[in-house]
Order: sequence, then structure tokens, then C-alpha cells
Amino acid sequence: MTPVLTTEENGFYLSEGIEPIVIYSELVLGNPLNFKRVVATSCTRRRLRRQKRFPESDMIISYYEEIQRDYGSGDVLTLPAVDPAIFYPPATG
Repeated sequence: MTPVLTTEENGFYLSEGIEPIVIYSELVLGNPLNFKRVVATSCTRRRLRRQKRFPESDMIISYYEEIQRDYGSGDVLTLPAVDPAIFYPPATG
């Protein structure tokens, strides 16, 4: 399990010029902790159905090409779940 950043630790890192990154699951919408650096994970399209708009500063990384079409106003990096140049069925015959 990922450790939770305490208020004291956050203060220490900020005093050292280090900006922590907050990671939200698909169940959390927006940025309730108001961090500058945010990663929002989603293993399904659930988050995208619930949160229709994202700040222009967000970079969306997805396995679904439809996300590029629907959310293409910002930066969207679409990654295939599998690289067919590496993983492919054996030749028949």
C-alpha cells in the first residue's frame, strides 16, 4: 500500500523545494487536496463518465483511443495495452 504523506512531511518537502505528487484513484473526482502535481488513475472508463472536463494543464494517458477523440482538447497520450509487434499469436501451418 502506498504510504500517506503527513502534514509534517509535506511541510518538510515544500521547505526543501520538493513538490509532492498526489495520486487519486478513479473514485476521487477533481483535486480535493489542491496539489500542483496530480496523477489520477483509472483502470476503466468510470472516471471519464463521472468527470466530463479536465483542466487544460492535465495530461491524460489512456489505453482507449476514444479518449483522444472525446478529450483531445488537452494533452492525451494513447498507449496500446499490448504491443502487437512483440506479442502476437504463433504462425499457423
